[in-house]
Amino acid sequence: MISIIIPVFNGEKCISECLKSLQKQEHGDFEAIIVDNNSTDGTKDIIKSFIVLDSRFKYYICKNQGVSHARNTGIEKALGEYIFFLDNDDTVRSDALKLLYIAAIKHDADIVVSNSLRVHTDYINSNYLLDKSNGVSCLIDGDEIPKFVYEKSVNYTMHNIFKLYRKDIIIKNNIRFDPDFSLGEDLLFNLQIYKKVRNLYYINKPLYIYNVTHDGLTHLYRKDFIEMKIKTTNELKNYLMENDLYDYRFYYLVINDIYALLLNEYKSENGKISNVFHLDFSKALIKSDVFKHLYFKKKVLFILIKYRITPLLWLSLKMGRKFGG
Repeated sequence: MISIIIPVFNGEKCISECLKSLQKQEHGDFEAIIVDNNSTDGTKDIIKSFIVLDSRFKYYICKNQGVSHARNTGIEKALGEYIFFLDNDDTVRSDALKLLYIAAIKHDADIVVSNSLRVHTDYINSNYLLDKSNGVSCLIDGDEIPKFVYEKSVNYTMHNIFKLYRKDIIIKNNIRFDPDFSLGEDLLFNLQIYKKVRNLYYINKPLYIYNVTHDGLTHLYRKDFIEMKIKTTNELKNYLMENDLYDYRFYYLVINDIYALLLNEYKSENGKISNVFHLDFSKALIKSDVFKHLYFKKKVLFILIKYRITPLLWLSLKMGRKFGG
């Protein structure tokens, strides 16, 4: 059985479509563990309407302690052999659980990860695959796992969604989400997992529909964002160094992180770009040799950061976040 863990808070606009996508699954042997961080809108009533009709849906209410605590609660409640995390504003294809489960059994895989379709719901014709490569579905094991993680880290290996995990790995190694983190908690969780698994199987099909809106948590100002980015960036760097993979490509990720930090400062009335410039990994970016490997827009961003051209940075942020991604 697959235990699907769904954290939710005030999700009345989207939770119904999420749960309907589970009802349509071709693989019916699952439990949906919905952990509600004490929603104050109509979320509870919508969830209860599903529970009445389908015993596979289970509902737990906890104090509003954040998404990490909600996922940890789901792990403790899970009865299945496998765990699958699903965000309440996303959906899955009708064959998603079936294909994930078949791959797990056939290849005796500790993790099965699929490709995903990213949908910007605020725009028209903005859908795209997270992995645009022509890679084929394959089993990855041993020393190849860190290489795969690194290669795909920009897009999705650090997310906990669109992955099927063998629950024993999580339980035996006491792996949980850090309750102090509500951004970057996926990366910290997965780095622990990747150190313990024997293998993973990659399905190059978009089984997960990842919906992006401007109403989400990541679009709000976070006063603790810098602290979180320092932690996650250092953990990833350590993981790469442990596996002899640390090189200029790491700074592809760093420059994205720096831009995210700049955006965060832009959202604050008292935002200071200097807070970002003074970070150790910002200084290391400037000293790295990544510049020649960047495409044009990222080279422009690199120059603006290197020479601290604050007016143009603020202007770029104001005009639509042209350097992100």
